[in-house]
Amino acid sequence: ELANKKNGIAAAFNSEKGSRHTQEDRCVLLPNVARMKGIEDANFDKSKLDVLNNFSIAAMFDGHSGWRTSHFLSQHFPAALVKHEKFLDKTCEAALIDVCAAMDVQVSS
Repeated sequence: ELANKKNGIAAAFNSEKGSRHTQEDRCVLLPNVARMKGIEDANFDKSKLDVLNNFSIAAMFDGHSGWRTSHFLSQHFPAALVKHEKFLDKTCEAALIDVCAAMDVQVSS
């Protein structure tokens, strides 16, 4: 699904390999975060899933001379962000900071 009828967000992307031999960047488009993989273990109740139906995530992870980190982040960052206790606060800045710090530790070790 590339559109969210609840919030009117639709998504598409284009990928072009630059001068490197492979495409190292990863793009994530999640028009409806309530339907994303990786949040099943959070056991969100129906009311929280109803709220999450209004959210979309679009993210670009730059490979910076390698695909492993960008691939890892594309697979794990969105779910970690949505599952963060402060994701649905008025500003999700604390959730972003915490998840970025946690992911930095994970990919650096």
